[in-house]
Amino acid sequence: MNTKNTITPKNTRNKQKSGEITRLLELFATLQLQPDDIARETGVSARTITHAIYQDKPTGAQLMRKIHQIYGVSIDWLISGVGTMFIAESNKIAEQHAIYSVNSDRLVRMHATIDGWMQHATDDEQAWLEIELRNKLQ
Repeated sequence: MNTKNTITPKNTRNKQKSGEITRLLELFATLQLQPDDIARETGVSARTITHAIYQDKPTGAQLMRKIHQIYGVSIDWLISGVGTMFIAESNKIAEQHAIYSVNSDRLVRMHATIDGWMQHATDDEQAWLEIELRNKLQ
C-alpha cells in the first residue's frame, strides 16, 4: 500500500467535493485502500482515479462496475448515497458469464433480450440499465 500519497476524506475536507467523490473517499477510508490498490484490482489507472478525486470529476461507469464487482459496493450508494455502502451477498448482480438454470421460456427470452441490449450498450448505459432493472424488481 502506498502511504506516501495517502488520500483520505480528511485530506480533502477543505475542498467541497461532490457526493460521489465524497463516498468514494469514504470507501477508501473504510477499506484502507489507495488509488494504486484500486488500480491494481480494477485495471483503471491510479492517475484516472486521483484525477477524478482532485478535480471532482465523475469516476465513470467502468470504475463503478469494477468496484461493485470486486468489493461488493452498492452502485446506488456510490452514485446517489441511497442505501448502504456494501450490498448483501444475496443481492449481488450475477455477471453475464454466469450460468443460469431457468425453466421458463419467457424468462429465457427476457434474459436473451436484456443480454442483447447489454452487448450493444456503453458502460454508462449498462450501469443505468442494471440499476433500473434492480429498482423495478424490488
